[in-house]
Parts: sequence; C-alpha cells; structure tokens
Amino acid sequence: MMSSHIYCHASFKSIVGRISEVHKQAGDRKYSLIITGLSGSGKSSLGEWYEAKYTDDDKHKSVIYVELCQPSSSLNFVAQIIEAIGVPILNRRPSFSGALHQLKRIIQERNIEMLILDEVQECLPDKDGIKAQQMAKTLVSIINLCAIPTVLMGTPSVTRIIELDYLSDGQGLAREEQLSSRFLAPVSLNHLNRRNQDWQETIAFFKSKHSLRIDVENEDLLDRIYVASQGKIGFIDRLFSFVDKNQTENPMELFFESYQICDTTKEVNPFNPRSCRKDFVQRRISKLIKQYDLR
Repeated sequence: MMSSHIYCHASFKSIVGRISEVHKQAGDRKYSLIITGLSGSGKSSLGEWYEAKYTDDDKHKSVIYVELCQPSSSLNFVAQIIEAIGVPILNRRPSFSGALHQLKRIIQERNIEMLILDEVQECLPDKDGIKAQQMAKTLVSIINLCAIPTVLMGTPSVTRIIELDYLSDGQGLAREEQLSSRFLAPVSLNHLNRRNQDWQETIAFFKSKHSLRIDVENEDLLDRIYVASQGKIGFIDRLFSFVDKNQTENPMELFFESYQICDTTKEVNPFNPRSCRKDFVQRRISKLIKQYDLR
C-alpha cells in the first residue's frame, strides 16, 4: 500500500478531495461517486489507502474497501461486502433480502460511514441485458437501504451502471433517473503527465519507497521510466518492485532487467539505449500524452 505522500500530488489531490466531500457530506440524503480509470492507474491503491486512513488503532474501520470478484448473483454481491467487513453470513442458506438487511445492521452497529466498491465493471456483462439490470438493481437496493455514501471504482465502462436505459419501475418513472440522481458527476483517475512536476515527484517517492540510488534529475532515465510505465502508478510500482539492487549500480541496467520481468506488451525495452534511442523515447512520450489526452 502506498504512503499518503503520493496522494498529495495534483494528479490525486482532486480525486481525494472529491472522495472526502462525498464521505463527509451533510444532510440526510447521501450522494455517491463513480471513479474511473484504466488498469494500473492507481484506483485500487487509492481505495486501500483511503480505508487505511479511516482505520483506528483498534482496527475499527469507518470506511470499507471491497474489491469485488465477479459477483455471480445479487446475494453474492452483498455477501462479498459483508465478508470484506469481516463478518460471516448469518444463515447457511441466506436470501438476498436477508443478507441485505444484515448488511444494514452491520453498518449501523459498526458506525460504517462509507463503502468503496472496486472493480465494479466485473458486475456488468459486456452487453446490457437481464444480468446487467439485476446488478444495477442490486446496487440501487444497497444505496437505498444502507443510506451511506458509496464510491464505485472501475474502468470507464462502469458509468454504464447509471446510464442503463431499461431500468424502469413500470410506474412511468425511469429507474436510471433515480439511480443517476444519487450520484455526483463521475471523475477519472488519469495517467501521470511526463511534462509536469508530478512526474519527478512520483519517481522520487518510489525511489525512497524502494531505497534505490537513482538520480531523479536524470531526464533520460525519467523519460524511459515513463515510456515503460505509460505513466500509470500501478505499473511504476511494479517496475520498481522488481529492481534487483544487488545486481548492479547502473540504473539503466537495473530497470532493463526489471522491465524484462514485468513487461507483458512485448514492445522494445526502453532501457536498452541501443535499440531505443532518445529520439524514439521522445516520440513515444508525445504519443502517450496525446493518446491519453493529458493536459
């Protein structure tokens, strides 16, 4: 799990601020939030960090982070939340309604203030249909009954859950309007931009975290790390985690071997200066910034 320092950077500060606003909002009606981001952008680390921030010395959690694992049914969806809190399901053969009311009691008894549900796209099939409608209605039930803010995290496809056009209650009122009215505008966790100060500060953070002796003023090295990670927090952490500090003190060689272990793209290793020249690295950076629409 990452230290809180990395979330002081501009790329995360606005997202953390929005989560805090949702968490601490006043009033009886609690609005929820959707956070989207591509794989490796740091969503899970952010959710875990926020949960840890609201875990006291007695291990009481006022915020619950749940990484969903392809819920097979509405009951399984709720059961995964209950299990993440650390409580067993009461009945051997529980009903969805029974599990939902158990979740409500647990939230009230433990003074849980907010849920963070990650990998929500795992709940939705590729195409809209009965399964998608069922999972969306499950989410509506959780939000309605538990009456606490809920943060949904996932890939950009997660926004479908409040855009489904067939969630009607049959009484002339579209259910998707009811659901979307409970959410603030979605926010996105973007890739880091090589062209701003956040990038250098991020590399300095991981240098300290992994006790590496690298020069964060080495622009060529930072450029190559950017190309290797595509500016994704999760990928940067993986790249630094597999650096073998006992192998050599040459940073280019250190990251070359780490990239060989971590890479799944089969692209040219950016830490090989012979096959990946500086002009190629600069073109790749410009392409990535344009591809991800980074400002």
